Amino acid sequence: MSFTITSNHNTHFKLLKSLKISKYRKKEALFIAEGARFLNRGAKSLFFKASESHRYDTSSINSYIMDDKLFDEVTSQEQSQGVIALFEIKSSKTLKDNIVVIDRIQDPGNVGAVMRNMDAFGIQDLVVIEGSGDPYNPKSVRGSMGSILNMNIVKVSLEEAKDVLKDYHTFSTSCKQYDVSVDNICLKSRNAFVFGNESEGVSAELIDLANVKLQIELSDSVDSLNVAVASGIVLYSFKEKTKIG
Repeated sequence: MSFTITSNHNTHFKLLKSLKISKYRKKEALFIAEGARFLNRGAKSLFFKASESHRYDTSSINSYIMDDKLFDEVTSQEQSQGVIALFEIKSSKTLKDNIVVIDRIQDPGNVGAVMRNMDAFGIQDLVVIEGSGDPYNPKSVRGSMGSILNMNIVKVSLEEAKDVLKDYHTFSTSCKQYDVSVDNICLKSRNAFVFGNESEGVSAELIDLANVKLQIELSDSVDSLNVAVASGIVLYSFKEKTKIG
């Protein structure tokens, strides 16, 4: 049986609105995800736009039908499918043998795309350095196309990141300093791939710490790639090397 939300004083409505802001996501350890792709993915609660609710099974005890005007105040999508899912933020400090580190990547869409690339090529652990965009931002969640639910996300300071990377064979991408082409990477038992800020790239401290500085070879007419594209190329190469190794 679903419940109906018609007042802006409703506690669920207030919670959903608050989760559009990072500090409340952190406080509540919750985030919102929009779209039908998030149905049947273990959401804590589901919220349906009243005028769209006939399209979905709203019989779950954790389902709510929300007045259209209230739903529109919460949604961040212009072409909403009329579904908002509420998920718990879960994180483990135990990292697997292959990880991705993002260093001050600020655009939420890029953060989401990196997560999607990770999922596509078999990496689930994402280390997010302070100053990066929030992976749980609604735009990041949308950009991940559902892959955020397959991620273990750990947020750290730069110093903490440096400690983490001591246990990994670390690859960084750099336009100016490089050792090998991305086509020629040699993997170890534990590997970390570091992707940096859209305009500044990977910080000098992390470049110095890297075991290998990777180059993505480009034509002379192009001097750089979007970080989401670059991460896709590097992680595809990683996946291909794991097949060989």
